[in-house]
Amino acid sequence: MSPSVSDHDESKHAGELVNDDITARKQSDEERQRNDERLAFAIKAANMGLFDWHIPSNTAFLSRELKGQLGYADDELKNRHEEWESRVHPDDRPAVIERLEKYLAGKLDVYDAVYRMRHKDGSWRWVNARGELICDKNGNQTRMIGCHIDITEQKLAAESLELMKFCVDHNADSIFWISREGRILYVNHACCSQLGYSLDELLSMSIWDLDVVPDYQADLWERHFDDLKQRGNIVLETSHRTKDGRVFPIEVSANYVKIGDRELNFAFCRDISERKRAEEERRKLQEQMLHAQKLEGLGVMAGGIAHDFNNLLTAMLGNRTDGITTRFTARILS
Repeated sequence: MSPSVSDHDESKHAGELVNDDITARKQSDEERQRNDERLAFAIKAANMGLFDWHIPSNTAFLSRELKGQLGYADDELKNRHEEWESRVHPDDRPAVIERLEKYLAGKLDVYDAVYRMRHKDGSWRWVNARGELICDKNGNQTRMIGCHIDITEQKLAAESLELMKFCVDHNADSIFWISREGRILYVNHACCSQLGYSLDELLSMSIWDLDVVPDYQADLWERHFDDLKQRGNIVLETSHRTKDGRVFPIEVSANYVKIGDRELNFAFCRDISERKRAEEERRKLQEQMLHAQKLEGLGVMAGGIAHDFNNLLTAMLGNRTDGITTRFTARILS
């Protein structure tokens, strides 16, 4: 019996369904592959390593990226919890273990820890570990999954920033960060002490609120800043006024700095009152010495004039005496 038209249509329809199903699965596989590629790219870009700790067996999946953070190939570390724990810095390990135990005991809502791990080359890498606990339907803890993010560069940068901030804050000279518009963005402890203002007061002010020299007032500040931008560094003398109105001279070393789109003036200001006083005393001493030298010169000149006058007077008196003697002798002989 030959197939009916209805059977043919049904066979055709079934074939289309199969083809549609294959196409859908293919598209699904392609989409899954694209998602896997995106995830792999995101993990690599974030310098992130994944872990999956199976608590009952104490085995752990450590991703290739996590092992790579520590300098190991994928086959160089065993999938054991001890592989992780043994590489935690000895000084950090007690706090890390305590935090993990508190999280497993339900005393912490999230597991988030920062600590050091030993690299294959012996150095230490800073990681930020985050994890989430998974329980079965009976409430038994089965797995903890999470990630390690290598934050070594950020940590070192933060430490360098802290070190730099300490050096700035404790510098004996006053230090200013000033915007292109002349606003005071940051000052150190010495600046507050020198000027008598609190930090909050200074951060609400402009540099020309302190500077008493007309060249650095608001209407001329932009020209001064453009000059600084062109030269990179300017050393100058000006004067600042304290909160109680006292004016004192300062030496400023201004430096042009560009951070992103921001243009800044990083300035060191040194109180030179003592130096100015010493210079004034030296000037007065030099004037006194010059005056003494002038007096000494006048004395020498007066002595010379007196000596010459004495010689002249002696000669005049000598000539007069010779004339009188000659006349007296002639009278006797006659």
